[in-house]
Amino acid sequence: MSGFQRACGVMGFVLALAGCAGGGGDGPSGPPGVVGPEGAASLFAVVAEPAGTNCANAGSRITAGLDSNRNGLLDPSEVTQSRYACNGTNGSGSSAMLVKTAVEPAGAQCATGGFSIRVGLDANANNVLEASEVSSADYACNGLAGQNGANGLSSLVTTGSEAAGAN
Repeated sequence: MSGFQRACGVMGFVLALAGCAGGGGDGPSGPPGVVGPEGAASLFAVVAEPAGTNCANAGSRITAGLDSNRNGLLDPSEVTQSRYACNGTNGSGSSAMLVKTAVEPAGAQCATGGFSIRVGLDANANNVLEASEVSSADYACNGLAGQNGANGLSSLVTTGSEAAGAN
């Protein structure tokens, strides 16, 4: 008989004894498993972009990404998207490019919520980005929630008297 077969036979014997001990029942539940980490939140930043290569008439640079280190700041290593919203001209002079952000609830655009970022030229020069002025919309979505940890396990042991002998 191999060592593995002998171990299996002993384990079966122990389980049979445990079943015969009677009066047992399930022991207390083990402690809950460890909760997995939260999903990463999406962050974005809007900063002024000077006139130059990216925007001839100046404008804004919009960066977005997931806060993987959970420090509440969009670090350069976390940026996954960059867009430029550049000022333009409307025939009578320049028009400012406006950026409007809003919380985006969980839904079709962002499964776990996030932010909407809308940009457009302020055609009527009222410093309000109106629906008719929006030229593009992007979304910075939150990451998915982490998984819950596994449930804890219980160990059960039954002891009894053993007569002197081979064991």
